[in-house]
Amino acid sequence: MLLVEHAGSERPEENLNPVGRFFYAASALVCTPNALAQGSTGLGTIPGEEALRGVAGEAGFSQVTRVDIDAPLNIPLQLRR
Repeated sequence: MLLVEHAGSERPEENLNPVGRFFYAASALVCTPNALAQGSTGLGTIPGEEALRGVAGEAGFSQVTRVDIDAPLNIPLQLRR
């Protein structure tokens, strides 16, 4: 499976730039309400790669590999069982 998430940092101070502000706005308006509506607690507005790896592990994926492509605004992760 390919998981693609916006490339932000789990450290808020690293997201204080125009792209980070956009990610926060999009997440607050779309992602977080959608997760809450589906009964999830959500990951927060910009979870970062470590949190994504944790969720993938909890979902039963034993191999999580970052895909080496030019995608500066995304974190592309290949998930395998």
